[in-house]
Amino acid sequence: MKKQILLASILSAILLSGCGGEGTKDEQASAQKSVSSSVSSEVIEEKKPLTKKEAAGRDATLQVNIKYIRKFYTDLMELTTQVDQGTASLVDVYNYCKSWTETDINSNLDGMTDEYSLEYRKSLNSFYYTSKELAKAVMEYANTGSVEAASKMQEEIQYFQMYNMDIDEKREAYLISAGYTAEEIEPVPEVEE
Repeated sequence: MKKQILLASILSAILLSGCGGEGTKDEQASAQKSVSSSVSSEVIEEKKPLTKKEAAGRDATLQVNIKYIRKFYTDLMELTTQVDQGTASLVDVYNYCKSWTETDINSNLDGMTDEYSLEYRKSLNSFYYTSKELAKAVMEYANTGSVEAASKMQEEIQYFQMYNMDIDEKREAYLISAGYTAEEIEPVPEVEE
């Protein structure tokens, strides 16, 4: 029981602190390269720019995925808080992360072959991939409680936060390419319970 409380406290501290860093340029490039191969093989077509309405429709579809990924992280932080409070266990955290690694999102949109939408999709794929890697790292830490697992978890949190910011930047670039001004672009809303 003491080990579970200690592990939960460390897990909670790591997840809730967020570890703030964005990683080095080399780490960012390596992570982006490893997760963007699925969309980088697509042919970029020179098309007329999307209308605001077309871009808004595609953005709405991608927003569903962004909210879903962000909800995973929010729920994971809440669950670790519950472990700290004794109302949940590390088994609950492990099972939640395991179920996340088994999820799939639909980030493929037919016709999104312009330069900005591909960058947006690459960022979404990176964000999603990183969330799964974070879940795996949390599972490993819950299993072993090792310093190596804690270090890997911190690293994945940093990547998650980096791609969380990147997705907003790519989304804004995409919408601006369709004629929106920065002032017209609303942030992705939070998921309602």
